[in-house]
Amino acid sequence: MAFDPKLVRIVGGAVTAIVIVAAIIVFGIKPGLLSFVSKPTAPARADAAPPAPPTSPDVFMTQIENREAWYDHRAIATWVTSCLGAHSPENLPEAVRWALEPPGRFFTIWTEEKPIGELTSQHRAVIGLSNALFMERIDSSEKLGTISPSLEKSQVLAIIIGLLTTVFISLSSTDIIKDTNVTLRTIKISVKIFAIVLPAVGTAVTALNAVNDSRAEQAKYSRIFDSAVLLHRQIALGIASLSCAPASAKNAKNSPEWDKNDIQIRDWINAHKALIASSTQKTETATSGDISAGQAKPGGSQGSNVSTKPTTK
Repeated sequence: MAFDPKLVRIVGGAVTAIVIVAAIIVFGIKPGLLSFVSKPTAPARADAAPPAPPTSPDVFMTQIENREAWYDHRAIATWVTSCLGAHSPENLPEAVRWALEPPGRFFTIWTEEKPIGELTSQHRAVIGLSNALFMERIDSSEKLGTISPSLEKSQVLAIIIGLLTTVFISLSSTDIIKDTNVTLRTIKISVKIFAIVLPAVGTAVTALNAVNDSRAEQAKYSRIFDSAVLLHRQIALGIASLSCAPASAKNAKNSPEWDKNDIQIRDWINAHKALIASSTQKTETATSGDISAGQAKPGGSQGSNVSTKPTTK
């Protein structure tokens, strides 16, 4: 095959472009950085008033997962509030209002109303369960927000290294680049070196991904988040079917309202116990399986992913 300088320039330009794109992606350019290309910003009018800054934005409520967890908990707290004879949790006295608030969050203060009822053990049970689910949803969502970008970057890095490996091995195995002069000889040697080094780098990246086992962590917290959302939403929707049984009904010989509530609340508590036990058991099984096999298996725990679906009577 005759030497073609134009072909060499095209090949060199393609390799350079691939390396530049790989470097840009690996070093973490954000996808929204070039969003102005598809969404041009309209020029501001001279007589237009400047936009008003937001007044005390609640950073917590800007996340949709946090808002949904907050609204589900508030629905449960509102049922307890109605049993106490008040209109909303914001109307309760401070001491009672604190008992209904989720961890780290506070209801606002409205016109205070004196409750005509008292908190029962059933009220405290559903609020305690809601608090636990609230925290599990928030914590697992934050964990996923940390793990997912790291896993995505490692996967993209592995794909890019695999692409470059294929390109350089193909170039080194063909006779496209001649060694007719010093420059071409240097390029040809560099291509051969890359063809030798890149497979080793790709193997190292794959091994590191397996050791970190981010897939198993992602699967674990995804199960916890999905199950906690499902159970929390079921409680928020089903809480209105419970009766406002007074505390005195607990020791009554015949109290169908209290007994009905007790059965339903125990069912929710057992579903929450199954959720926690399931996530712990899957994690231990995945870890022991990797150790017994003598090698790390990325994502191996996903094959036994059986979601626990809480049941409601």
